[in-house]
Amino acid sequence: MSPQRVLLTLILLVVAASPGPAWAQPGNSRKFGDLLKRIPEQSEVLMLVDVDGLVNSPMGRREGWRQEALEAHQNGLGLAAEVSKFAVAVGMDFHTMQERWKVGLIQLRRNVPIKLENVAAREGGYVETVENMPVAWTPREFYWFDFPDNLLGFASPTDRKALVGWVRSALWHPRNFPPGFADRAIFRADAGAQIVLAFDLADSVSAKMVQPWLDSLDVIKKTKTDPSLLAPRLASVKSAFLVVKVDQGIEGNLRIDFEREIDYTGQVARSLILDILEEYGAELPEIKTWTMSFDKKTAVEMTGRLSESSLRKVLSMAHPPQLSPEPATTPRARTAAETKADPKPAAQPSTSDSRSTVDPISASQSYFRSVTNLIENLKGTERPTYRSTKLWYDRYAKQIEELPILHVDKDLLDWGDKVARTLREMSSGINSYSKNQTYVLASTPSGSYGGYGTYSTNSRAYDQSVIKKQSDAMMSVDLDTRWQALETSIAELRRKMVEKYKVDF
Repeated sequence: MSPQRVLLTLILLVVAASPGPAWAQPGNSRKFGDLLKRIPEQSEVLMLVDVDGLVNSPMGRREGWRQEALEAHQNGLGLAAEVSKFAVAVGMDFHTMQERWKVGLIQLRRNVPIKLENVAAREGGYVETVENMPVAWTPREFYWFDFPDNLLGFASPTDRKALVGWVRSALWHPRNFPPGFADRAIFRADAGAQIVLAFDLADSVSAKMVQPWLDSLDVIKKTKTDPSLLAPRLASVKSAFLVVKVDQGIEGNLRIDFEREIDYTGQVARSLILDILEEYGAELPEIKTWTMSFDKKTAVEMTGRLSESSLRKVLSMAHPPQLSPEPATTPRARTAAETKADPKPAAQPSTSDSRSTVDPISASQSYFRSVTNLIENLKGTERPTYRSTKLWYDRYAKQIEELPILHVDKDLLDWGDKVARTLREMSSGINSYSKNQTYVLASTPSGSYGGYGTYSTNSRAYDQSVIKKQSDAMMSVDLDTRWQALETSIAELRRKMVEKYKVDF
């Protein structure tokens, strides 16, 4: 089955299900299990988020997350005020950490029924009928679907041929159980955790792939751990999930499950987890201080505090697209003839004299602030090395590309595209530096010749250390230069927009 067809499974199977999603049923607002029986079995990443639970938590009320979203269309976490809950499934290549497809459901807080035509109009798209099913296409490369109980479904990328083929295939048979890797995640979400991020890692690596990596780690050498014994255990990994609960503060729990007993890694487990996160560029600085434990010898857990900045990064792993702002209803402008005939404006315009408009200035301000907030959050990341945060560059670029664009100033859109490209280039650059460093280190001889036939056998470690420091220094200079260019572009564009519209940006 092609990834393009897989990406539509969640949306279309939900349509076919006779009962509504469990979270839309009265008295059962946090039950995700029934819905997740219908997610694509091939999903590698699953995210469940209770937005109401976040903004209504003690910390959410204290920080004004709801009010912040109402005033700026989204809060500092990138969550829109009109969203109550959402579930997102992602097809992801774990070797490159590239997103292949994304589908999901969004429950809105409003009491007014959703009209797909209005959603399409807000996006600058159109509604068409595919196999008797209304679908909204948008220029942001998303399909939108509307369901009862104020639910919106989305699928990306847009591939109409795949959509038509999937509808015609009539595969309307949801499983009797959700995917196994998500069992614990669903339980935690149903128990009240506001965010659950789950990964299906089964068969993602082999022992032959793991052992060379273990051989290169200092912690393995220092603890005299046998890589040949450890590699098969690590390769038996089944799943991982990160659970986030927000109360007075933010607490995270990371759990990794294996088929084989993993307590053999006791001496090195923390270092291995941190090294993996750094290797993938997905480091969250607080995890270094988390407590660690083993559960029934086949799972390792880490628990501790998270910052608001790290929370936003977690959400970026499977973020739903933002809806374009709703147009405001404003009085219709009077013509010159109407003004001449009756100089006094009507006190209360009738419905026929009103129309829905979108203020280009507000749309442009919202877009500019969304991009700058993302940049500031990423720039403010506490990082020992750029290498440890490369994934977030790519995920934040993705969020910029998915921002609403209708009625936004063209110069702003061009700038946003440039920012997203720059962040992707920074991520790619980090990856290139890392690979080049690996190649150079691998080719370093075990000894070196000096003058007059002398030979040193103790210089390899020193040479590798020097090579690594030089490579990291060059990478930091390159990325710092790009950051300076980004910050300069923000100031220049703000000045240009203020001069153009005579309002603050």
